[in-house]
Amino acid sequence: MELLENIMVTVGVSVSLLMATMAYLVHVHTGDISRKHLSVFLVITALFILSFGPDSLRFNAVFIYFRAVLFLLLLPTLYIYVKSVLTLGKFSTPVSIKHYLPAIIIGTTLGLSIFFSWLKQAEANMLLDNEADIRNYHHLIVYGNLLITVTVFLQLFVYAFTIYNTFPSYISRLREYYSSIAPFKPRWVFWVVAGFIAMYVISDIAMVLSVIGYDFYHAAFILLLIGLVLSAAYYGIIMAPLLSYNTHGDLVYTALFHNINSVPEPKAKLPECTPAPKKKDSKPLIAKLELLMEQNKLYLNQEITLYDLATLLGTNTNYLSRAINETYSINFNRYINSLRVEKVIELMKENQKVQYSLWGLGQQAGFYSKSAFIIAFKRITGLTPNEYANQLGQYNPAFTEDLGDVSIEDELHHTSDTEA
Repeated sequence: MELLENIMVTVGVSVSLLMATMAYLVHVHTGDISRKHLSVFLVITALFILSFGPDSLRFNAVFIYFRAVLFLLLLPTLYIYVKSVLTLGKFSTPVSIKHYLPAIIIGTTLGLSIFFSWLKQAEANMLLDNEADIRNYHHLIVYGNLLITVTVFLQLFVYAFTIYNTFPSYISRLREYYSSIAPFKPRWVFWVVAGFIAMYVISDIAMVLSVIGYDFYHAAFILLLIGLVLSAAYYGIIMAPLLSYNTHGDLVYTALFHNINSVPEPKAKLPECTPAPKKKDSKPLIAKLELLMEQNKLYLNQEITLYDLATLLGTNTNYLSRAINETYSINFNRYINSLRVEKVIELMKENQKVQYSLWGLGQQAGFYSKSAFIIAFKRITGLTPNEYANQLGQYNPAFTEDLGDVSIEDELHHTSDTEA
């Protein structure tokens, strides 16, 4: 068992440090602040896994102390990373530091307690390798573990509540930049938090069992921690296309594998856009946008973003977003979806004799999710796709076969501002 655990520790530390390096390199390459916080979290995780090293060190009082401190640092560091994602990197250093105060206070208290207990020992070593030494430190282990457990679960409750309250503003911000936000919702946050809750429960069980001589839970705990590291790294480094303020205060799009070349180039040459248009100057930019949409039908691309359009128009996201808001009184997401709804209506009228379902038409028009299609259609026409199809007269029954009886009123009431 010890050999297996040592192998797992080696793998866990190596993977965590490798992922931390990758996250930091992405931060350097893109300027994304959240990836820097992710790299810090992964480094602390690597050190924490290292504290489960050989038995000769695992029961060393110094290692027990540092393991407890690192354990207290894990959750605040993860929270700071998640918060930096949801606030687009606007999470100041002074605000971040206060989250480490419990670790500093408890770590200092435990450190002094261990030091003064050590002074009372007859022997000069600090290894807990026999029953007498375990009894000497038993009260510190029990009370320290209780204090750490209470602190961690309080943090879990507060952080989960805070993250939940941050989601609406984050989703609203996404809608300003993405035409389809469903693929970019950070659902992984909930899985990572749930995983950490499970990890903390297992760790408490492991700490209690280790005191009475049962150590087999450490392997499961280390394995779970490695899984969380890989999950956080996978979503945080590779998969997640993020918006974040870089070190210069500019809002940047930081997806690793989003290729602007996948968006078709304009068929006609567009005139240069002057930077920083004022309110009265938004009409030329909108005219170029409408020309681009008419000729290229970029709204059919499910992955089209404000960044893509701004790049093709020779302007930036802030100016283009403001022009859309001022002209149409809607955000980028609703603007694109309105064009998609118009396309669906056009396809419906052409499709009365063709074997396509309503959702099939929605996908052809660029919608990513069925709920987004229904909500956008209802918002613009006042009717559900099924109801609109029924009004066309001689429509194909296949229109309605895969939308079914969707509770559209409930969808509109609960998700009108959160789904796209």
